[in-house]
Amino acid sequence: MDCNTISVQVLSVNYNTASKMLKPYKEEKPLITINKIRSILNDVGIFVTEKYIQNGDYFTCRIEIANDNLKRFNLGTNGKGTSMEYA
Repeated sequence: MDCNTISVQVLSVNYNTASKMLKPYKEEKPLITINKIRSILNDVGIFVTEKYIQNGDYFTCRIEIANDNLKRFNLGTNGKGTSMEYA
């Protein structure tokens, strides 16, 4: 194979069915993980805001630190998925 050749394997997934099941590589359901993280952040005094957006079959989430002295820095993270739970 020369440097201009790319081999691509395409997998077919039914996202409507897959997003409703626990992913095989996940140890916990998303809500359990989210609640654990919320608890840890709360215990150390970090408060967050969560914003969700749906675009067709896809969901995005933005979580930002909401403490008064840190809010101005817009510190946070983004997530995406085929359900709100996995975003």
